[in-house]
Amino acid sequence: MYGKQKYGYVPQLWGKDQAGYLGDLPMQRSLTEIKQRYLIVEPSTGISQEWIIKNIYDEDLLSDIVEEKKFGEFTVQKRLFHPDKGFVATPAALLKDMDKFAR
Repeated sequence: MYGKQKYGYVPQLWGKDQAGYLGDLPMQRSLTEIKQRYLIVEPSTGISQEWIIKNIYDEDLLSDIVEEKKFGEFTVQKRLFHPDKGFVATPAALLKDMDKFAR
């Protein structure tokens, strides 16, 4: 893979299985396996703002932003995983309709 040859590592995917999609990234098997993480927020056409807030909140529960860059409509957050992260307040937009976001 290009990333392994050029950078010495291949990004790992954490989340839902991406089988059948382009990229063929290996799945991260353990939440604590990798300390450095990236959250990519893509253009949100057709996606409700609440779902974007929910995804960012889910990541806020696990990691802290180290650096953030914007590329046009894309935002890339470099994050550091913290296994003992303290309290993170639930965003007001999620409190309105908690059933919608139940796991």
